[in-house]
Amino acid sequence: MSKKQSPRSRGKGFKPNGPLADAARARGAGPGNIWYLFGNKAQSDLVVNSDAALLHVLSMEGSPEVKSYRIGIKSEKGPISATNLVERFDADVTRRGGQRELCLLERSVSAASDDSMVGQLKHEDHERLCAAIGAKYVRVTNEQLTKCAVLTENWKFGLAAISAARLHSLVNSDLSLSLLLRQRSSWTVGELLPCVEKDKVALFLAALFRAISNGTVASDLDSKLWGKATRIWKPGAVLETDSGADTSVAPSIGATVDDASALPEQVTARHLAAAQSRSDSLALMISRIANGAGGEPVWFTRKNLPPEYRDLSKWPTVDSSSLDGGDGPRPNEDRFNRCRAAILAYLEGGGVIAISAEHGVSRSEVLRLLNRAVQRHEDGRIFGWRALISHKHLAPYTRTAPVAPCAKNGRIGYSGVVGAFFDRFPDLQDLVDRLALRRPAKDEVAESQMNVSDIHAALLRACAKHPEITMFDWPLRPDNKGLGGLRSYVEALRADNPEQTAALMGGTGAANRLRLDSGVSSILNNLEPYKAVQQDGHRLDFIGSIRVPHPSGYVVIPIQRFILQPIVDVGSHAALGYELSMGREASANDALAAAKHALDTWSPLVMEKPPVPYPEGAGFPSGLIPELAGVGWSLHYIDNASINTSYAMVERMRKRVGCAVNFGRVKDWPRRKFVEAIFAVLEKRGFQRLPNTTGKDHKDVRRRSPEKQAVALQCDSSELVYLVDVALATWNATPLPSLGGRAPLQVLRELVQDPRSNFVPRPLPPLPPGMSDLDIVVETRSVRGKLDEGRSCYVEIDEVHYTNDVLARCFNLIGSGLSLHIDEADFRSVEAFLPDGSNLGVLKATEGWDRTPHSREIRKAINKLIRLKRIARHLGEDWVQAYLRYLATKAVESRDKQPKHKVSKEATAAAKVAHTTGLPIPEVPAAGTKPSRATRTPVPPRSVIPPPVRPPSPTTAPTTAPTTRPPWMRIRSTRRAVY
Repeated sequence: MSKKQSPRSRGKGFKPNGPLADAARARGAGPGNIWYLFGNKAQSDLVVNSDAALLHVLSMEGSPEVKSYRIGIKSEKGPISATNLVERFDADVTRRGGQRELCLLERSVSAASDDSMVGQLKHEDHERLCAAIGAKYVRVTNEQLTKCAVLTENWKFGLAAISAARLHSLVNSDLSLSLLLRQRSSWTVGELLPCVEKDKVALFLAALFRAISNGTVASDLDSKLWGKATRIWKPGAVLETDSGADTSVAPSIGATVDDASALPEQVTARHLAAAQSRSDSLALMISRIANGAGGEPVWFTRKNLPPEYRDLSKWPTVDSSSLDGGDGPRPNEDRFNRCRAAILAYLEGGGVIAISAEHGVSRSEVLRLLNRAVQRHEDGRIFGWRALISHKHLAPYTRTAPVAPCAKNGRIGYSGVVGAFFDRFPDLQDLVDRLALRRPAKDEVAESQMNVSDIHAALLRACAKHPEITMFDWPLRPDNKGLGGLRSYVEALRADNPEQTAALMGGTGAANRLRLDSGVSSILNNLEPYKAVQQDGHRLDFIGSIRVPHPSGYVVIPIQRFILQPIVDVGSHAALGYELSMGREASANDALAAAKHALDTWSPLVMEKPPVPYPEGAGFPSGLIPELAGVGWSLHYIDNASINTSYAMVERMRKRVGCAVNFGRVKDWPRRKFVEAIFAVLEKRGFQRLPNTTGKDHKDVRRRSPEKQAVALQCDSSELVYLVDVALATWNATPLPSLGGRAPLQVLRELVQDPRSNFVPRPLPPLPPGMSDLDIVVETRSVRGKLDEGRSCYVEIDEVHYTNDVLARCFNLIGSGLSLHIDEADFRSVEAFLPDGSNLGVLKATEGWDRTPHSREIRKAINKLIRLKRIARHLGEDWVQAYLRYLATKAVESRDKQPKHKVSKEATAAAKVAHTTGLPIPEVPAAGTKPSRATRTPVPPRSVIPPPVRPPSPTTAPTTAPTTRPPWMRIRSTRRAVY
């Protein structure tokens, strides 16, 4: 995203000079992958813009040697993030000895940046620079990177626990841990958990992680993943393990892991492969420097062959049986086997004369093949046994001979002419590359897409104007205009740039799909449940309606599409919670409501006449598995929508849950592929099969006047809300191939109830008195009142007075600011605190606002109508009821004036108010409407739903037989059920 667009991306609530502003600048200058978290040892909010940077931060959090640190930004635009994936940070590190030193840490994620001689000299220059300024230069090796990946797995959990519970005194005290270590010298986490009260498990885990990071308790967290098998002991103690080996204090952050096999395969596979590539490249460069002149390649023999190349088991292999096609003679396979046997015998110390006589390979050929085998392949590995394949080229062909007229009408004799031509004229090669990949130069407008013929015509025009190109040069030769060679070059160029080609040919969607299943695993491993969740918004592909009663029946009016905001666990693929938004756009409060729903205990929605039942065993984890009620997570992946970058989202949720928030790149949906997969399944198997579906786009053949279908089939919004809840609950009980044929709820239940499981749930700690919860916003309001006029004291919020019997008589507080804890989903009352933090009690709204629960959005809409004098209360009504009656009346009036089946904004607003408050749509006299059957009561919001009657089994959802279904739910028996 350009720098001019970054202010728009900040969203509501970005602080001008705070960490969120740094995130906005980093988003405008860097790749847009931003992590926002609280650093325990840094004692501040941190903003980093890559997974490698997050790994660096969490590594310092988990190191017992680091007492405190500070991450500084090298430039005003944010942390540096170069295109070669090299991240640099200036960190002031305070070690336990009290020494302070400036540490320049450079972490290389890609081997491409270090494989050249220039890269090695760059590192040496950095070391000399740091020595000159009295700093320390640290280059993280791949072994340390592998270990840091394990620490990341541990500390993205531990830091979240500390962050969520850091306000409690138990977290800052190691008294209980000291008492436990006095009783026994060694404990496992699985042995400690039964010793802790259930409501203090979260606080205990936070205290345990802080003690480990501070070095007061030793553990094996830096060598294996966190879980019930994690062992802790007193620092300095020598323990006898089951195998008889001694175990002492865990190594520091700079140490390496000797036993790589103890690490999970998902964490180490990519890093170990990268380590081998870097070590091979480094060994080759060292040998060239030591034995060659000017960096020229060295002729390797078995005497000077680097040790990394002597392990032939790591050489890339070849399927020799496929070298010759058919069932006839196999000369290529025979030659390959003879050459391989000769190299094996040579490296084992056999005599050269005997090898040549036995295998029929000369001494010079053995050495030539050996040196070919250790050359670098374009995939980053050495050629290995692939170099022995007949006619295998190690380097691309380069033409040296001039182009001359040839026989056969000039169709032969042009091998390598395109590469030779572009070597002579690199500016023309740049022209072809820009046109083929749509990379316009400065002040140049690029065409949407150019085929090879258009590129060829542009190249001919440029060649005709070039002073050094004659008519006998390619591609201006009269016998061959070079179209075939240019086509091969463009196809190879686009194949070497698959991301840009996919975006050019198929749009951003094709480019994003190309990143799925790329074979490259992430540094962050999120395979365990409740380590990472993903959240995104999706507009559901169907049209609903509301029924507005009138004296002789009701009027059916279509409404806008719903927006679904689910939260999906990455490890188990389970939907933890969701929120439905009605209207054109979702808000930050809707995103927070989804997180609140995931943390609260779920219960099934109740309807008087449910259209479909909940399948047996369907539901959400918080309602069917008691151990997972109120459990938080460590990483939260969201997109760059303005509602997600708002202060309410990133601050309130991050502080309450304790997680690190990740803002993915713009249009980077593959980073949240699990929640996108749920959207695809819900639409294809459910909502797009409804008669009132809008289809995937306006060209979908399933789209047949969805507004008309919604009115004809009477798809009430309350029934659709119920259907969405049933659909997500059914997803959690559906077996998935990615989980080995198990359902998400089954996976979670096995991990929680199996004593052999290493999974430890992290329930959020109870809030201290006076602390605001996830759905509470804190604002400051001044006390008003006049004693001489007899006006009691009050505070004003959104043009409404709030007071209670205590505040009404506190005239000494006039002019003072009270801290108000406001639930934006229920504005009937607020909790007030004095400037010194003392509780003043609950303040209630004045008459007309204190009866029906309503949100701030509804309050502001009503106030606007009051100022315009368009709304008035009837006898016995409050303002919310009057507002709902106003919306219903306007919806009916707009229906009479506009086309019959047009979506109504007023009807959508009425459905949203009815869903939020639980009020039924009031009766509205409407002349000229056709009567129909009676209305139904909409589904109450989740916060006011009465507790359902559950069967004896705690894991089974109610399976009450459904009553007669409405017409829009009657689907032929040959198709699957909608849910």
